Amino acid sequence: MKSKIISSESLVTKHKVQGVASISLLTYLFLYNLLPKEFWNTYISSNLPENLQTIGVSAVLSTLILLIFYHSDPLFKGNGHVSKWIRTLFASNLLIDKFDIDKHKANSLWFKYFNQWQHKEHPNHSFLRKNHAASYRARLIYFMIFLCFAYSAIGLLFYAISFLTFPDHAYLILASFYLLFGIILKILNYPPKFLNGVEVLPAKGVWHSVEGSFMETRNRFEAEVISKCASLTEAEEIVESSSQKWIK
Repeated sequence: MKSKIISSESLVTKHKVQGVASISLLTYLFLYNLLPKEFWNTYISSNLPENLQTIGVSAVLSTLILLIFYHSDPLFKGNGHVSKWIRTLFASNLLIDKFDIDKHKANSLWFKYFNQWQHKEHPNHSFLRKNHAASYRARLIYFMIFLCFAYSAIGLLFYAISFLTFPDHAYLILASFYLLFGIILKILNYPPKFLNGVEVLPAKGVWHSVEGSFMETRNRFEAEVISKCASLTEAEEIVESSSQKWIK
């Protein structure tokens, strides 16, 4: 049985590695154009080629900041309007709405059921994979947009500082590039827009994928558990019975 279990941790590892690679490239291009060769020779190592120095620093820096980002998970746990919208899609809300229980108990019961989908032969296994893929792509795009604007601000700061000696317009070009790239990513990926509680603009890009995969997951939970229960006890019994079958 255990050999047929694909843990959520192993599924998301691939997405985290892709995230590190993408952010490393973004950071490499930024640092390579931001900092002069003298910086790398003085503070990193004069025995290594400049490109190798930048690649190494970018990979280490990107890994560290992504570990912090994934741990804090501001996209799903934050207080921004996107985070609040995403939380409305959670399947555990069905338990809260129907049985009037707190979110911690609802999340616990939901994940006890959701984790059963880790079994490769579970009919909902593909939904688990889609859910993880969509959520981690959204995390990556969310963080890339944030970094693009942050790197653009740093580039503008260096440009302003350069006026103390001789204006270096390369900093302005660098800042403009990351600002434009961030804006393009934001235009291609945005959550739905609501007016007086009515959706007036549908989600696009990664947010459309998140909405679709989360609603599929929510609908499966509603059909297989919620719709069959008149009480929380019945829901717990169904989840426990299913757990005995798929997770032993």
